[in-house]
Amino acid sequence: MSQETKKISFVLPVIVIAALALAVGGFFLFHDKMPPEVIVSPDHGPVGAATTFTLKMSDPGSGLKSAEAVIRQNQKSIVLFSEQFAGAPGNIEKQFSIPEKGMQDGPFTLEITVRDASFSNLGKGGMSVFSRDFLKDSEPPRVMVQSLAHNINQGGITAIVYRLSEDVSRTGVVVKDILFPAHLQPDGRWFCLFAFPYFMEKDEFRPTIEAVDIAGNSARQSFSFFANPRRYRQDTINISDNFLSLKVPEFQRFFPEESDNLKVFLRVNSELRKQNLDELRVIGSQTASTALWSGEFLRMQNAAPMAGFGDLRSYIYQGRKIDEQRHLGIDLASVQHANVPAANNGTVVYAGYLGIYGNCVIVDHGLGLQSIYAHLNTINAAKGDQVNKGQILGQSGLTGMAGGDHLHYEVTLAGISVNPIEWWDKSWIENNIAGKFRGEK
Repeated sequence: MSQETKKISFVLPVIVIAALALAVGGFFLFHDKMPPEVIVSPDHGPVGAATTFTLKMSDPGSGLKSAEAVIRQNQKSIVLFSEQFAGAPGNIEKQFSIPEKGMQDGPFTLEITVRDASFSNLGKGGMSVFSRDFLKDSEPPRVMVQSLAHNINQGGITAIVYRLSEDVSRTGVVVKDILFPAHLQPDGRWFCLFAFPYFMEKDEFRPTIEAVDIAGNSARQSFSFFANPRRYRQDTINISDNFLSLKVPEFQRFFPEESDNLKVFLRVNSELRKQNLDELRVIGSQTASTALWSGEFLRMQNAAPMAGFGDLRSYIYQGRKIDEQRHLGIDLASVQHANVPAANNGTVVYAGYLGIYGNCVIVDHGLGLQSIYAHLNTINAAKGDQVNKGQILGQSGLTGMAGGDHLHYEVTLAGISVNPIEWWDKSWIENNIAGKFRGEK
């Protein structure tokens, strides 16, 4: 074969491949009849400067070329952005917002034009236009408090009732960085249980009502209250080697890398405890929007109190303090494997093993209020069960971080532990909760 023939035989396939590539590319560039896909969220409703819009654009054929967003209001146009895309990407997601100034409250049109990189439309590319009417709202909601006295004990609960001037996306009482959600009632009132957390000092406790409307405008409203501080009992828990030998095997699976019983105990008492408390916050959000309970809560009968709410426990091992933790419920001891009744009507939102709580049942009573029955030997309820006051949930035991057979009874609000004793008091419930719910306090 001559040198010239070899050259032709080499060049010809290259030319064919190049021609095919051009043909394929040209097919997509000139014959891409599908315009870009454009999705905008939110796509309706009142919006404000705090609203974050999300724009999703895609064109898997020829790729994206450009995008422009314009606001039109009262014969005035405002360009939010106008961008050219290098490299014709197939997908782009972009976030934007409307300006705080330069627009009036009221209706406006948002128009977004997206072009692809094809040569259709005489080289201008395929085009999609999103055009939708919105309402600009920069006015925060107005809060009108209706309840009167808001007396609250440290570690305890009270209620507040209020109305709002408009629909909202979020509202409740904020205590530092904790939101206690309010619940809308059929008559248009918002009813909110909130706590003076056990871990907070009186000068830190400054509850305010927060309301955020659909457009993202936020209002904060203070209200009158009287907070009663309290002092918690100091307690000492002696940890023996026998106790460690009894309890550590139950928790070894959580820290398999630890071989020392004391180290396992300390990690359970701190790390696993914190993890369980975080889980209670999540479970605490699973609540009914109205009160499911009726009257005062039941106390386990014929049971002696062994530890109180808020006790500050010092753990002593071989004569030295090794840890310190707050006890967040009331320990009640009766006979071994005593029946454990539901304190009030509600819905079971958890039934199973929960770390330091062992086998436990959690009952939701509505409005963020829940009760916990821990260290059970057996569980007689399942998640989703509707239970009545006095119904047996299980039998007492020593599962979890329990040194002997007893019931650990705990009450939480939005997953924050609160003093259970208040809910055993019929007159306290009437004066601080039920009367306000009826609009009489």
